[in-house]
Amino acid sequence: MSEATLEKRIAKGAVVNFVGMLSKIIGGPVLFLLLTRLYGKVAIGLFFIAYNLVEILGGLAISGFLDAAIMFASRHIHEESDLDTFRSYMRKIMVSTLAISSGLALLLVLGAPLLNQVYYSDYPALVPIVQIMAFILPLEALSRLALEEVERHRLASYTEKSQRYVEVGEDYMLPYEWEEAGHSDTLKELQRAAAQLYRTLLEAGVEREDARYYLPLSLTGQVGATLNTRTIEHMVLALAASPLQELRELAHLMLKEIGAVAPSLIRHTTPSPYHQREYGLGLSPREDLEPQKLSGDPVTLDNRTLGSLQLLSFPEEMDHRVLAIRMARRRGIPYTRALLLARSLSPTLLEQTYRELLAPMGPHDSAPNEFEHCSITWEVVLSAAAFAQLKRHRLTGMSASAYAPSLGFTHPPGVSQELIDHTAHLLSLSHAAFSLMAPHPAAQYALLSGHRRRIVWTANLREHYHFARLREDAHAQWDIRAFAQKMNQLLRELAPHATALLCGKDRFTVLQGRLR
Repeated sequence: MSEATLEKRIAKGAVVNFVGMLSKIIGGPVLFLLLTRLYGKVAIGLFFIAYNLVEILGGLAISGFLDAAIMFASRHIHEESDLDTFRSYMRKIMVSTLAISSGLALLLVLGAPLLNQVYYSDYPALVPIVQIMAFILPLEALSRLALEEVERHRLASYTEKSQRYVEVGEDYMLPYEWEEAGHSDTLKELQRAAAQLYRTLLEAGVEREDARYYLPLSLTGQVGATLNTRTIEHMVLALAASPLQELRELAHLMLKEIGAVAPSLIRHTTPSPYHQREYGLGLSPREDLEPQKLSGDPVTLDNRTLGSLQLLSFPEEMDHRVLAIRMARRRGIPYTRALLLARSLSPTLLEQTYRELLAPMGPHDSAPNEFEHCSITWEVVLSAAAFAQLKRHRLTGMSASAYAPSLGFTHPPGVSQELIDHTAHLLSLSHAAFSLMAPHPAAQYALLSGHRRRIVWTANLREHYHFARLREDAHAQWDIRAFAQKMNQLLRELAPHATALLCGKDRFTVLQGRLR
């Protein structure tokens, strides 16, 4: 056999080998891109199946080349010179195949990020993964003010270190904005005075949950947050758009740590002017210190004003609407017809219908689904300590303004008037420090947990049941309990039948007994 013929046949086998290696390296990713475009959610499983098929085909191609080479050698190599030539060509083929395969593999690795951006700019096929993958983030040394912004994100689970029962008062953070403005010493003085007053109140027998009302919002806390990847992406975007440096640094740290684990899932994190406007809304406080006249009805406890409450909007005929929605759902009739039927019920029959509806409920059961269609909106002025309880009800609409001294200060009923007189100096320091930075959002670091903010809060009647169970209960924090009692009192007047079991857990058994 001539050398030219030998070279031609070995070159043919090299082509087979090259195709096999190419199919293994390129075929799998190409099929992945194709299948995710065609099949969406099921693409992941299909990819693995397809890749295994490519692996098998590639293996067959390579083994076919090896078998062909062995058969060729056994049939045509009879002289030593032929064998040397064959070995020479085999070495060249193996080296060139290895080089080409390595080059393609390197190209694929380096080009993967580019392919990811080109083909998955919105990554619709990866949405299931984004929602399934969850992280537990231990967030420490964040100010009370920053923690409130973090916990604005509702699709998450938070476990926050309590300041009601744990002695605090020594751990503060010094915001960048105060250092940059040259007012850091003023804030440090306020923090030292607050820590001293906190210890004085504890020594005087004041409960920790009351003494904390005189601690600044620059006091640090910690929270354990469990979030899926989509919520983390939204959170990083919001924090990066914040006017507070503390939150922007947190966004950078979260992106760095989580991006190292899931770089392709955390991507849309650069805030636009729109994001900066929206996520900064409600953080700039009013500059004036003169007390405002609070709108709505005052909320009081033991002759001390805790804030105010005003009912802004509610659906008419809540008792009838709930039954109409339930009737339309059960009978499959239009809502308008069901509402006419509900309105036609006599007072006695209406009461009996609600007895049958609510009597089987237990103290830990959710209200019927139909209660979700009745939304009530309130304007609430309350302390930072009370807001810390309200913010936990995240399945509600909550639009909060900045904390402002002009909205007043909530002194706990457990603090005597004599001790309140001792707090005047601290409040004076707080207001003076606040005035140095206002209207910058960082001015709020100088305010205390007893200072107030105004919020517009919308919750449906089903969520109000959950709110009442926890916050009107005898074991609830006294500040938020006063607001819950005031809200529930107004709701009982608007919908006496639908709110028959709207109460704290401690009174549930008594009210339930009246329905049976």
